[in-house]
Amino acid sequence: MSNKSRLPTEFSPTLLIANVDGNHIHNEILLGLPPRERDLLFSKLEFMRLKTHQVLHEPGDTLKSAYFPNRGLVSILSVFPDGKSVEVGLVGKEGFIGLPLVAGFHTRPREPSRRLRARSFESTAKR
Repeated sequence: MSNKSRLPTEFSPTLLIANVDGNHIHNEILLGLPPRERDLLFSKLEFMRLKTHQVLHEPGDTLKSAYFPNRGLVSILSVFPDGKSVEVGLVGKEGFIGLPLVAGFHTRPREPSRRLRARSFESTAKR
């Protein structure tokens, strides 16, 4: 067996990858894409600095974008009929917001998404 060094077959967290605008990508889903798919998607990503408590989607809204948190957290809320809400989930750099789009749906049925001090990459949905 040879002791020659091999190229890594898996993503290395120390590897720095940037989108076409030079913004470093930390989202683990984006970083885990195979190079061909990564090249296709990265050219369509828009880096966004989102405000604290900015609402990304309201229940029943037409979904136009998916969000890949790069830093910070997204809070998923369940809102009751009386207007009160409870946090039911958090999404960080390991995930994304917009699963209904992947499944072919264009509305968010229940929970709104809000940002808690975050930076994100946005990908617009095609119809």
